[in-house]
Amino acid sequence: MSDKIKKILFAENTKFVLEFAAKTFFYLAIMLLLLYLYHFNHTNGSTFIYNEF
Repeated sequence: MSDKIKKILFAENTKFVLEFAAKTFFYLAIMLLLLYLYHFNHTNGSTFIYNEF
């Protein structure tokens, strides 16, 4: 049974799909983190730089 699983995991198509899924998840996590940090930074409302002029 383990030889069958090894063949499937180390097949070229499976490597491509797993690598694509891993990269997609990685970049999605980065984008969500950046969006969260952007939202967290502006929780009190953004201050306009020329507000006092």
